[in-house]
Amino acid sequence: MAHLQALGAFVTSNVLALLLCVFVYMAIGALWYGFLFMKAWSRLSGADTLTDEQKKKTMIYGMTASIITGFVISVVLGRSMQLLDMSSPAYPLVIATIFWLPFTALPMAQCTAHAHKPLKLLFIDAGYMLVSLWAMSLVLYATVL
Repeated sequence: MAHLQALGAFVTSNVLALLLCVFVYMAIGALWYGFLFMKAWSRLSGADTLTDEQKKKTMIYGMTASIITGFVISVVLGRSMQLLDMSSPAYPLVIATIFWLPFTALPMAQCTAHAHKPLKLLFIDAGYMLVSLWAMSLVLYATVL
């Protein structure tokens, strides 16, 4: 119960930093999937075969899920960083990478393998998460710690 209270205290005392993290998460997503890898990702994921109505629903669901995901990740990442030694700007990047590997990259790899999806799709999606975690960890380091 104490951990939930600590998370609640972290949220209430760092609202602006957390909102900035969500914004950064969404901005990287827009850049990543909108400009850098839009064509490749659409083709590899099958999104290029959706109807306009399906694309609209998918976009609304995806943006809502991204806002929630960005917020939850930033809360957990920020609270974890509070508990750990962050005496160097490199440490947030290390912590973000340590979180990314077992909780994002490996489960994504497993899903990619089971769904018979191309490896390039895994690199695009997992790469987005790694870059986003790095960016959010630096925002938290600069604003909270």
